[in-house]
Amino acid sequence: MAKLLRSKYVPPPGQIQTSSRDLVLSVEENMFRPSSRDRALAPDLERFMAERAGAHIVEVNSSHAAMVSHPDAVTRLIERADRGTP
Repeated sequence: MAKLLRSKYVPPPGQIQTSSRDLVLSVEENMFRPSSRDRALAPDLERFMAERAGAHIVEVNSSHAAMVSHPDAVTRLIERADRGTP
């Protein structure tokens, strides 16, 4: 598994200076789920990173642990990502 993750997530040498948009995984759509009441990561920073990566943003009105407090919303997002529908 680690070999697979490394092959998918580590940018090739020389691409470190490219934009984050170019470093996004080679998939058709990117999805990002920031939490509007997150106190572990600043929601504005999460949104900024998602926008910079060109991701489709699905915000949840939750704390950092949205997968615990809003499992249905997170499940729907994962299912949409699996289908490739933003």
